[in-house]
Amino acid sequence: FNSPYWAVAAGTIFNTLVEAHSPANELRPGLARAWEGSDGGRRWVFDLVEGATFHDGRPVTAADVIHSLRIHDAEDSRSNSRSIAAGIRAMTAESPSRVIIDLAEGNYFFPAMVSNYPLCIIPEGTTVFDGIGSGPYRITRFAPGEVIEAERHEGYFKPEAAWVDRVVI
Repeated sequence: FNSPYWAVAAGTIFNTLVEAHSPANELRPGLARAWEGSDGGRRWVFDLVEGATFHDGRPVTAADVIHSLRIHDAEDSRSNSRSIAAGIRAMTAESPSRVIIDLAEGNYFFPAMVSNYPLCIIPEGTTVFDGIGSGPYRITRFAPGEVIEAERHEGYFKPEAAWVDRVVI
C-alpha cells in the first residue's frame, strides 16, 4: 500500500492523528486536536477531537487509535510504517478522548511521523480492509486495482472539507 494511489485513497477515506500540509509539511490537527510531548520526547499525549465518527456512526476513541497503531508492529506486518510502530513501548487510553503513547527512545518528530498515511485510524477490532474510516468520504464501491467510488461522509467533523458530493479514484 505504499504508492501515490493509496496516499490519495487513504486521505479520502481515512484520517491520521496529525496531518502534514503544504510543501513545508506544516503539522495540523487530524483526529488529534492537540498533542504534547514530555520526558525528552519519550511520552506523547494526544487529545482527540470531539464529534469524529467512523462512516458507520461509531465515535472515534483512544481504543481505536491504539488498535490502529498496534497492527503496524504485528509479527506478520508488512507495513512501511512498522519501524514507527516498533518504537512504541506502551499505549494507554487515559479516557475515550485521550491516548498516551510512550516511546522506547525520545523522538520529537513523532507527531510528524504519525501523519504518515498508512497510520490511518480504523475502528478497534478491524482485521481486514472493510473501508470503514473517519475521513471526508465513505466508500460506496471498491474494485481492487480498478476503482474506488466514495460519497461525502455527512457526519465528517471538519466543516472546511468534503466540498464535492462524490469522488472516483
